[in-house]
Amino acid sequence: MTTPKKLPNLAGIISKSDLATNKKSGKFDYVCWAQERKLLMDHAPGWQYELSLCDGSAVWPAPNGSGYLMGHFRHDDGTLTTDFPYAITDYKNAAIQHDRITCADVANSHRRSMCACAAFTFCLAYEMWADEEIMDTARENAGPSTPPKPAPEPQPEPVCPMKPASASEAGSSIKDALTEEERKALTSAISGLSDEKRALVLGDFRTDLGLHGNSKVADHIKDKSHAQVLLDSMKTHQALWGDPFRKINDLIFPVND
Repeated sequence: MTTPKKLPNLAGIISKSDLATNKKSGKFDYVCWAQERKLLMDHAPGWQYELSLCDGSAVWPAPNGSGYLMGHFRHDDGTLTTDFPYAITDYKNAAIQHDRITCADVANSHRRSMCACAAFTFCLAYEMWADEEIMDTARENAGPSTPPKPAPEPQPEPVCPMKPASASEAGSSIKDALTEEERKALTSAISGLSDEKRALVLGDFRTDLGLHGNSKVADHIKDKSHAQVLLDSMKTHQALWGDPFRKINDLIFPVND
């Protein structure tokens, strides 16, 4: 009989450098799902997040007609953790009826469910869910880790060295701040959307960043990764297209020959 694998305890490894903060100094706002994935790779090697299927579908039916995901972590040696349910919700954090769940809803909930399951299973970023203040010296409780990050350079370094040709390729790797012109172009475009499309786009943004349903989106549009989320959502929901879309995309993500 195989001895059960001891789960890594990742409590306390996040620091303020991992956070996107709001104006309340010293308080966390959210940790990007991609950053949490990197922390898992660094501190829990061999563990992969995956969804359990219900009759071949990632979406499980709830008794009231809505849907949810069931996720867990699997180690390379085959060890499985306990399934963790995660409701599929809209931008108001209200459950979505099963027959109205879209691929975007599943994708957004998958990212958020990974973060929630990591907190449940490994205590990663439990401070977010426990509403505790994060110390500057966090990570001192962590086990073996990667070497400390070097001092920040004057200019941000993209994760991917390739120059992006579009918002989809650029947003997740470029962290430089938006100019006032770029930010105004985005907010103006959002304001010009229909009520239905605007709600979908803002809902996707809040979901991607882990914001509460009543969070003011304009306060969180700061860098090009945020622009990528908004532009991709506009494209997905056909909220903005043609020349208006290309104009904003080319303004924020210019293609340099």
